Amino acid sequence: MTKQLSQPLEQLQLLLLDLLAPARTVVQAQIDALHAADWDTMLQMLHSHRVAPLLHWQLGRAHAHLTIPPEVKTTLAQSYKKATLRNLLLQRELL
Repeated sequence: MTKQLSQPLEQLQLLLLDLLAPARTVVQAQIDALHAADWDTMLQMLHSHRVAPLLHWQLGRAHAHLTIPPEVKTTLAQSYKKATLRNLLLQRELL
């Protein structure tokens, strides 16, 4: 059984692009309108395009005013940490 999205897929994609861009405006109402299925879909898109660490970074800086669900925040933080460790290992191999 597939989960029902509260937003059209195209709207979720546009919201993700806005969240990834520091100069774009995203308001809390847009975040509050999302359901668990929306977040699951967005996380799948972020991971498939390998930009979950970037969203974590943007949420801490350009979009720090936004409150996202704790489980989403944890998932993004784990992706960021994993990418950071991977990059440190790659840097170590270069030196």
